[in-house]
Amino acid sequence: MNYKNEKIAVLEKIKKNLLESINQAKRSISDAQSEANYHVGAMQSRYDTFKEEAQYLATAQKIRLIELENSFAQCEIIIKKILSESFVFKKVELGALFTVSSSDGAKSYFIVPTSTGEVEKLCGLDVFCINMSAPVIKKYIGLVEGDEPEDSEKEEYIESIF
Repeated sequence: MNYKNEKIAVLEKIKKNLLESINQAKRSISDAQSEANYHVGAMQSRYDTFKEEAQYLATAQKIRLIELENSFAQCEIIIKKILSESFVFKKVELGALFTVSSSDGAKSYFIVPTSTGEVEKLCGLDVFCINMSAPVIKKYIGLVEGDEPEDSEKEEYIESIF
């Protein structure tokens, strides 16, 4: 099973999307800052909030940029882990590809730094790419093969981790 190369390909795709978002965020920061700078001086009335709104927008875009850059860096860290011969994912964590089995069948997840919940084909499996903050994933974080989540509505267990 060549899951390492397939995981890296998915992470590279995510990095490409993040890079586009980073560039867009930088442009948005510049546009918002230009708008804030255009409105000089004190507000002329209590309804004149253009400068303040533009400053809020610039700050929000800066926060978004930091989050995007952090996700990009996390992708690079995961790729380095995957490429390492000595590293093996032994528990459900960021970068792990794992399968959950239940009476309803099996579902596979790949935990990535950022995602919109897209489904990718990895090792012949339909895998949900999902981030750590997704509610559906939280009950599995830290579990190892064979473990069952505590607060699950149905009987299920971690079948495999790659």
